Amino acid sequence: MNKIANNELDTAAYKKLQIVHGLFAMVIAVFIIVIVCFNNRVASNILSRNDNSLLYVAFAATILFPIISNYIFYRRIEEIDLDEPVKFRFNNFLTANIIRYLWIFGAATLDLLVWFFSATLLIAAFIGFLFLIFLLIRPIKIKVIRTLRLKPTKPQGE
Repeated sequence: MNKIANNELDTAAYKKLQIVHGLFAMVIAVFIIVIVCFNNRVASNILSRNDNSLLYVAFAATILFPIISNYIFYRRIEEIDLDEPVKFRFNNFLTANIIRYLWIFGAATLDLLVWFFSATLLIAAFIGFLFLIFLLIRPIKIKVIRTLRLKPTKPQGE
């Protein structure tokens, strides 16, 4: 009986994971809104049009940071002992996700700064790409259950 209860999804921990993901997504969205609002008036075209060095840095971060985040995430997932109690597994899973989110958030922040200073629409496309990746890696219940090899929680009526 305890083994079965030990292998069920902890709804509160899952909600915490969703909140963490939502906060990161909201902060990126707010940064995008702020940059769009202030870009035309304050800092647009501070960099000369011939200076593409920051564009290359932003492109490299946009490509490499999600790859690095996935690599680190899956390495940490492999290290989770599936025989541990759900609480410990989920804490390790949450940590792996936060590290993953931070890498993508870092790339998005770098791209936002470059966009603020250069006003290049290509950087806006990079940010859109990173935001799309961020939305695609959101914590879906079935993925969490499958990754941690849990049983879905039973409805309260059963």
